[in-house]
Amino acid sequence: MEQNINTDFLEAMRKMTSTVSVVASKKDDTRYAMTATSVVSLTLEPPSMLICINKKASIHSILNEKAKLSINILSTDQKEFSELCSNKSRENDRFKGDDWSYQDDIPYATNSVSSLFCECKQVIDYETHSIFLCKIISLINNDSRDCPLYHNASYNV
Repeated sequence: MEQNINTDFLEAMRKMTSTVSVVASKKDDTRYAMTATSVVSLTLEPPSMLICINKKASIHSILNEKAKLSINILSTDQKEFSELCSNKSRENDRFKGDDWSYQDDIPYATNSVSSLFCECKQVIDYETHSIFLCKIISLINNDSRDCPLYHNASYNV
């Protein structure tokens, strides 16, 4: 029996538990945001993060220009917000409402557990995705919020 490695890999990745983040940026008057689970810490010195983004995502082109961005680690009450930022057909609705504020002209999700403000320092292209290496320039922590975990295609508290 021949193994379908893509299907099996997708199934294996569904079993990995991760936090959920929304990555946001802005160029001129256009704002971008997308839900991401491929977000990990990279180094403590300097504080840095790694983000993997599909080249077809609308935010990809602006980050590829090494734009400033926010990585917003979502809280348990932001499930609908996460789903909104992952739904391509609702891209124009992502910045409606009072979910957003700005720091140094970078959009960030106000109700997040943490918002990390970053400068994209390096981009590595790999097949369908790019790996963005981002240096943290400032951050906001909200200790009163808890973080959901994403596992097997569902949110868990």
